[in-house]
Amino acid sequence: MDIIVDSFMQNFPQKINLLGKRLIHSAVIIALIVALIFIFGFIIDHLKKDSYKLPTLYYRKAANQVGGGEEYYYHYWLWQPNKRKVLAADLYNNYKVRRVYTRKARQRHYLRPSKIPFLREVYGNVGK
Repeated sequence: MDIIVDSFMQNFPQKINLLGKRLIHSAVIIALIVALIFIFGFIIDHLKKDSYKLPTLYYRKAANQVGGGEEYYYHYWLWQPNKRKVLAADLYNNYKVRRVYTRKARQRHYLRPSKIPFLREVYGNVGK
């Protein structure tokens, strides 16, 4: 029994170092993938700058607010600044929303932030 414990304790620091190296390599790979997604997203957004087709306009009524604050909203990704401008202009011009805001996207039936990273929304209050 002592032999097993001794051999485990001798190899333990080596196993910790190997685990730390693998963790660092994994974190670097994930960071590179996220950076590539942002770079390609910005490039695609720049190329599609003038040809965005408007997606479905969503409507939300918040039941937990007094008066039921009603909102129109569109979703877009963080790396799409040109799409955000198009969506905000559409809310302002076509739906007569005077104040257009941006924030992290909300869950569909609740006003809690979504768990999807980098998803944003453009929204405005109805009738104001």
